[in-house]
Amino acid sequence: MSSDPAQSAGSSPVSLQGKTLKSAHSQPEGIDDLSSTSSQLMTLLLAAIAVLVHAIVVADEHYGALFWGCLLLQTFGMLIASWWFRRRIERLGHDLFVSPLLVLAGLSALAWEGISRQFLDSGQPFEIITMSAIRNLVIGLAIASVKPAPQKLTVALSLFLVIFGVTTCHDRITHWLAGTFALGGVVWLSVSHWENVSRRLKGREKVRWPRWVVAVPILLIVVGIGAISANQRAAMALHGFLPSSGGTGDDSPYSRNGVGSGERLVAGTDSIQSFAPIEDAPFMQDDKPSLYDVFDDLYQEEVKMNTSDRAIALPPELGARAKEHLHSQIKKANREFSTLREPTKDSEKRKVKDVDSDAMFYVAGRVPLHLRSQIYDLFDGISWYPQKQRLHHKPFEISESAGKPWLRLHDAGEFHEFLGPAETHALKIINLDTNVIPSPLYTHGIHIDLVDRPDMFQHGPPGLVALDRKSLPSLVPIHVASRSIDWDALNTEEKLFLRAHTDQAISVIPTNIDREALDDLAEQICDGIDEGWPQIAAVRDYLRTHYKLNPDWRPQDTETPGVEQFLFESHEGPDYQFATAAALLLRSLGYASRVVSGFYADPNRYDADSQHTPVLAEDVHFWTEVRVYAEDWITVEATPGYEVLGPPLGLFQEAWNVIVAGIDLIIRHWILAIAAGLTLVALWWARCWLVDRFETGLWRLKLWRTPDLAVANTLKLLRQRARLIGHQPKISITHHQWLSELMACNSHVEESQMLYQLRREIDIAAYARHLNNLTPETIELCHVIGRNCSLSWFRGLYNEQPSNDSLEKNIVESHPPESRANHGELLRK
Repeated sequence: MSSDPAQSAGSSPVSLQGKTLKSAHSQPEGIDDLSSTSSQLMTLLLAAIAVLVHAIVVADEHYGALFWGCLLLQTFGMLIASWWFRRRIERLGHDLFVSPLLVLAGLSALAWEGISRQFLDSGQPFEIITMSAIRNLVIGLAIASVKPAPQKLTVALSLFLVIFGVTTCHDRITHWLAGTFALGGVVWLSVSHWENVSRRLKGREKVRWPRWVVAVPILLIVVGIGAISANQRAAMALHGFLPSSGGTGDDSPYSRNGVGSGERLVAGTDSIQSFAPIEDAPFMQDDKPSLYDVFDDLYQEEVKMNTSDRAIALPPELGARAKEHLHSQIKKANREFSTLREPTKDSEKRKVKDVDSDAMFYVAGRVPLHLRSQIYDLFDGISWYPQKQRLHHKPFEISESAGKPWLRLHDAGEFHEFLGPAETHALKIINLDTNVIPSPLYTHGIHIDLVDRPDMFQHGPPGLVALDRKSLPSLVPIHVASRSIDWDALNTEEKLFLRAHTDQAISVIPTNIDREALDDLAEQICDGIDEGWPQIAAVRDYLRTHYKLNPDWRPQDTETPGVEQFLFESHEGPDYQFATAAALLLRSLGYASRVVSGFYADPNRYDADSQHTPVLAEDVHFWTEVRVYAEDWITVEATPGYEVLGPPLGLFQEAWNVIVAGIDLIIRHWILAIAAGLTLVALWWARCWLVDRFETGLWRLKLWRTPDLAVANTLKLLRQRARLIGHQPKISITHHQWLSELMACNSHVEESQMLYQLRREIDIAAYARHLNNLTPETIELCHVIGRNCSLSWFRGLYNEQPSNDSLEKNIVESHPPESRANHGELLRK
């Protein structure tokens, strides 16, 4: 009897089918791959707990007959369907194609939500819709949990559903259910582990999932990060998913709580950080700068001129109004703004490091945001005069929403389709001397905690609200509900923008402005463009692209109005010149316009840690508004570098913006994109070679550090190379059998003899009574095998299809003469 252990190792012949080596004694596919009844029952129990947690969250403490009926239907339906599914597979003996059904189950929650909102006028918030989709997947996977793979997915998704439910719901029963789930999960892990061990001992193989499942998400993440890094608009599109724009600001009539929840103006949290009651809130009157103090600091002081000459450029009635304003003892807060400012000295030019970084107030909510503080409608060529307030106003009304007092204002969103949904911003005043609440356009609600009487408010500049006190309280959150503008809807509204009479303050052009040159420029900009918003947008875009923002620019002489020098000579200037130029160009086209001063909440200042956007003194800003109908206006931002807040984007629009931003990034850097693409293709093509080089380097290091394990490490290297070319050795096959298969497939006797010697070394290590240290010859054998049995050798090995005669010859010639007879007899068996 031969002493070669191969006699006891291979009890069945080796066969070749295609490119895969299969043992003749491998188990057939079929019902042996099914999970045990005990593990499936535990899986169904865990899934039922997850379904119950979801039902409790959806019920929101309203447990009626419908709740129990739906819960019983889902639970018993899942049990009966899983029993039928198991019987079906046991009878057919092969898998059923269930993946499309699982996808439909997940999407059914979204489909039902759309039907419910459209026809039943009811719905659920986004987090509940997400949980419902996962619940449907859990039920579908639990039904198919007769197989090991769906069983594991069922438990994983059930765990997620339970954790999500516990953090969402305040009912203590969910905590008990989570504890029960944890105990059941431990039992399931134990049962599943021993079942897996038993399956491996029977020769079952592990299922290899497709690698593109990981490759595709990684590629999408890389493209998304690149797009966000290169495009601020893409980052703004991810509000709610990534900290980018200062909060989502979204609202939904189906949400249960939160800031800006639906049309009901639900107040947010009572504080942004920690605040005192309004009447006791600390502030220092003398140290707070007013809006005009900031103007003087930011734009320098205005040039003093003879007030008797300043109203000449206006019609008589409007000139009288300007004179009356100049000669009256007007409040500082309602002072006119002069566009003629003192020049900035070189030593006083602003530098970023010199600007005081103390915030005037903070904004919580979506940004960018234009906050209005003063409205100007009359321009005499030098100064803008505040718009006159109405003598009679509709009385203020306070109403409660979610137990909070809200000052309700006119909501234009009920009449205009170009307005977006309601959303809420919170302001925290720090260092600002004004009683006017800085508010966005189309503000329709204001909430200050403990301010529950309408007489505590008063009318400020047109469209703005002020408190009946000298200054806004510091460190008190002021919630402002408003609507943004849907810019796409404006393109379809041709008759929105009504023409204004030329004798009105919102349409007059001073006579000291070169009217002919102004009209020619306006006609040149709008040549061939339809009336309405397209013309207004053309004026805005022209100024943003053909003019440069320069805060330090000043007119060269006082004879020519500064805006005229800005338009026709310098082509650069501060933001108030951009706003003035836009207003005059729009008036030249017949549109009513005005200039607004206030604050700009810059998204670049957004602090992700505090989720606030600080507004500094340098964020004082001027912009233009154009009239829509009689009392409504549209923001026109002509200054480059400033953006206007649009409506909250939907999920698909956000995803599309990221895709567009990624494509734009690729187009702008097409050379780098092509190089990166070719590099990725090359890396993917050579991925097996690169991994093999890395594994070979580790193998050489292990041979040097632990020579006693040279044989085992060499065998691991060979099995790794087989896996890289797609021929992973079966778990049930021994090392002896696998090396015998390699010897049988190899057409070169030299490699077969080396593999035979390696096999003997393995058998000695496995069966010898006493182990001796490896000899230098054995270590050298490992080095030779590592070099000769390369990745290309394995590819050629499995691509060849040797005949039975060559198989017998290869096996016999690879053995020593004394064992060839036994191996020939073994092969014939």
